[in-house]
Amino acid sequence: MTKLLEAVYKKDQEPRYQLDSIQQQYGYNSNPVNEQWELINSNDAENIRIVASILDKYGWLGEKQISKTANLTLFLVVQHADIEYQVRYIDLLKKAVEKSNAKPTQYAYLLDRVNMRQGKLQIYGSQRSVSTNGKSYFYPIKDVLNVNTLRKKIGLTPLTEVTLQPGLLYNMPAKKIAKNQVVITGFVIEKNQSPIDEVSIKFGAAIVATTNADGFYIAIIEKKTLKEQLTFSKPGYILSDPPLNDEGKEVYELTILLSKK
Repeated sequence: MTKLLEAVYKKDQEPRYQLDSIQQQYGYNSNPVNEQWELINSNDAENIRIVASILDKYGWLGEKQISKTANLTLFLVVQHADIEYQVRYIDLLKKAVEKSNAKPTQYAYLLDRVNMRQGKLQIYGSQRSVSTNGKSYFYPIKDVLNVNTLRKKIGLTPLTEVTLQPGLLYNMPAKKIAKNQVVITGFVIEKNQSPIDEVSIKFGAAIVATTNADGFYIAIIEKKTLKEQLTFSKPGYILSDPPLNDEGKEVYELTILLSKK
């Protein structure tokens, strides 16, 4: 079991380690990078089938039963899997943490990842959105005022230390997201994937956000305004008026494509 999982670990991690050097050499949106992601995605699909068969038969094995690397592999493969597997095993991981067969930080990461994929606010601030030029932004956090307290309880460093990483920008408004509010966030780009700055985002007549140099925007709005018209505009570009229906989400992520007139 240990040898099998350690082989899966290598298959999961090696292509990801290679990705940074490929990005630096060829660029974030290059064909070699896309080809590497195809390899990573293919490996992930194979790895989760192996790990799922183990989890379904034996449960979440701890370090007393398998090696430290093999135990870590269980988390990594689920974390990199499709949402159906993450939802399927998140409760199993939570119970594994209670039995000391997994780390609290692993549950925090998977919970944030599941929330992100389901359009919910993340709790611990572990997940990020990435712009077309490779800059990272925090996926919206439910209570950013107290997130560092929550992180400390489970052994994560404060977000202020995390933001020291190159290419990671802290973008969250300094307030807790209320139940009657939702977050609209994403990027505005051109057809060639170039970001567009100074794009005004309006709900009805009110400007709620403006894109930065990476084309990134984030706005906290009242749920009731979801029925109002959403527009993206900048002089010299064709207006975008995307539909936005109330789907019961806490976060709406929209990548908007604008064309020059």
